[in-house]
Amino acid sequence: PRLRRPTVDMRRLADDSLILRTPYDLPALPKNICVWLHKRAADAPDRLFICKYAGDGSWQGGTYGDAPRLIKPVVQNLLKRKLSPPRPLMIFSKNGSGSALLQLAAMDIGVPVITLSPVLYLDEDNYEVLRRNITDTTPELVFAADGEPFEDALKIAAGDVTEIIVESDLPRGVKVTLSKS
Repeated sequence: PRLRRPTVDMRRLADDSLILRTPYDLPALPKNICVWLHKRAADAPDRLFICKYAGDGSWQGGTYGDAPRLIKPVVQNLLKRKLSPPRPLMIFSKNGSGSALLQLAAMDIGVPVITLSPVLYLDEDNYEVLRRNITDTTPELVFAADGEPFEDALKIAAGDVTEIIVESDLPRGVKVTLSKS
């Protein structure tokens, strides 16, 4: 890439604090991160994208060319659920292909995604912080790849969210929607 000479404009204020800024205009940013995903799908459709190690030395998963096709039905499902900036998506999961596609789909349509540290939903000592996070962010939808390990946290969320979706391991005592993917 062509790089510019590093330059910083500095202005000292009366209280001796400094204001530093670049004199260069920054390029316009894309609408969202998925613009780059769609570009990569066109430029390198056969390159591996979301994969997991199969244990036999191979990788299983999709390519960049697959990504738009994989995300499209997720986008449609999120649009039907009327998620929005005031009613975002919250994720109770470790990293995985399901949560990755869900996050990309949400970002593609401008829906904020709140991913919480597992310590907040796996350790009951932190459930009050979890409650505050839910109250402060007002999620419309909570996703958990595995429901059973997050059962207690999902019970906390159930009173404040419209829907909880899990991919597997249904939790007891919590009404959830089982993901089809």
